[in-house]
Amino acid sequence: MISIHEHDLATAVTVPDSFLSSAYDLPKETHKKVFKALKNLVIDPRNVGLHLEQLNGRASDLWSIRVD
Repeated sequence: MISIHEHDLATAVTVPDSFLSSAYDLPKETHKKVFKALKNLVIDPRNVGLHLEQLNGRASDLWSIRVD
């Protein structure tokens, strides 16, 4: 799970080591896209290219982004 917390001046993104390890195991082009998306998320979480969407139901405090 990736946590996103917006503050007045910055966005804090928490990425577990297990996610990073899994991302590195993806095909090279895909893992490049994952890390580019994470970078863009930190820089500007409202970037429309991220396709940021809040999840529903019990996971409504979580968000998803599309990488590919």
